[in-house]
Amino acid sequence: MSHVFAVTSAKGGVGKTTAALALSHGLARKLEQAGSKESVLLVDLDPQGHCAPCLGLQPERCAGELLLGHAHPEEIIIRADRSRQSGPSRPNLYLLPATGHLAIARMQLLADIVAEALLAGVGRLSPGQPSYLVKRLQDLFADLRQVFAFVVVDYPSPLDLFWEAVYHGVDGCIVPVKADYLSAKSAIEHWTRPADQKVEALVPTFVRARQVLSEQTLQELTRHFGSKRLSRPIPASVRVAEAPAAGGQTIFEYAPNSAPARAYWNLVERVYDSKV
Repeated sequence: MSHVFAVTSAKGGVGKTTAALALSHGLARKLEQAGSKESVLLVDLDPQGHCAPCLGLQPERCAGELLLGHAHPEEIIIRADRSRQSGPSRPNLYLLPATGHLAIARMQLLADIVAEALLAGVGRLSPGQPSYLVKRLQDLFADLRQVFAFVVVDYPSPLDLFWEAVYHGVDGCIVPVKADYLSAKSAIEHWTRPADQKVEALVPTFVRARQVLSEQTLQELTRHFGSKRLSRPIPASVRVAEAPAAGGQTIFEYAPNSAPARAYWNLVERVYDSKV
């Protein structure tokens, strides 16, 4: 049974893409360790398109083409394995990349959503009013589920109408939260709504041991979400930033024994064990 997760946050600068990269690569490794021939797909829906360069890849096409109906998945998806170029071996990890063209595609699709909502006489999408984009994404995720054991979607802030369409199609959300006041405040305001039952885990990031602000943030998140919904905190470390700069590596490739790698692996096992 395939599972689709969105790694997202209501606030930027929280380590969202790093978490998406670690989760997708980690899940691919877990499948490989289990002797499974199944694969994992990382879907980049962030117009910044950072997933590809962070993996050392140079895509020629963009997820925006797929969303606009100008291409099929197999024409856009690329392998993340770079062993033939003397790079990291990732035999069962794939990427649906984004480029700057995704921003244009998003604008066109959002315009379609707004026009649809205005014609319907409503101000926002709701579960009882499936839109053209909701249907398109549901169909896309349905196709991807037929091929990949796990699909991890890197989705940017802000959480807009486009996000509401994505939210319809995913099974769960992984929410990185930077260990500071504003990030925690944003997470509490957005993800404690009754409708947000898809939150699989909140991931405290940039956590500094014995720092008062980090400890206060963790206490506040625990108070609002409960300890079971929080994953192991990701410690602040220069190694996390160095990994993609070192020839496009993940934290598991660049510093596999580091504290951040162990913390991210805990998140991987949490997600994997709950679904397999």
